[in-house]
Amino acid sequence: MTGGAITALLVATIAPMSTVASPAGILDARLVQQGSAPQGSIAQGSTPPGPPPQGPATITEAATAFVRELHGDDPTLAVDGGTLDPRLRLAACSDPLDAALAAGSHDVGRVTVQVRCPGTPAWRVHVQLDVSRERTLWTLTRAARRGEALVSSMIESLTSAYGRREAATLRSRIPVEDPERWLGQEFARDTAAGQVLVTTMLEAPRLIQRGDVVRLRATGPGLAIETSGTALADAVLGARVSVRNSVSGRIVEGQAIESGVVAIGNGARAVGLEP
Repeated sequence: MTGGAITALLVATIAPMSTVASPAGILDARLVQQGSAPQGSIAQGSTPPGPPPQGPATITEAATAFVRELHGDDPTLAVDGGTLDPRLRLAACSDPLDAALAAGSHDVGRVTVQVRCPGTPAWRVHVQLDVSRERTLWTLTRAARRGEALVSSMIESLTSAYGRREAATLRSRIPVEDPERWLGQEFARDTAAGQVLVTTMLEAPRLIQRGDVVRLRATGPGLAIETSGTALADAVLGARVSVRNSVSGRIVEGQAIESGVVAIGNGARAVGLEP
């Protein structure tokens, strides 16, 4: 190379990549270079020759616009942060920037948006934003016992700003926002009053409990036989469960279809329903 000419290729692949961190952004890139101070790196001194760089502000704007579009016309939405290190230098993208939530990021709280250049040269930057909006959560008005069904009188709504602090408190748990869909579900464990209702607190109601005497129902072409047995495990609607036939003593497996009923469709002799 002569005259200090620089050739830099910025390849936007996930692994393996070098990582350049800035106070509020992460640049993932592999640099294949000749010369020194390639584009796509933190500038150390004079501006390298070539086309004007991609302005950091345009990257932040792309991330912010994506988050606002994600939340629609929510008038309570607030988006802050996202300022990138001004020393970050990327070659200007030939196409409009593309933005998406980074893997594992939520859409509220501390949000990470991946902004990438889909054209030439290919690069990507992770932009961190603080996102908050009003959200209606539901809290328990009293304690709930394991196995107790959720009813509307047990919860009350609470509308407040939901942002980074609230998201950190709940961590990966997902708040219930439409309680009507969850009425009748059972609490998976004892839960104290005042807690925010989250999806992991609830599970499908158990139609059968271990030790219950259940009806074993076998059906087939021209066949309908029913006898009794003892459930060997708990089961929710549609779950497979083992049952000990009260007549033959054999253990058979079927599907919980309603409270106290296990259906088996392979014929009576095959599953040991006949004595």
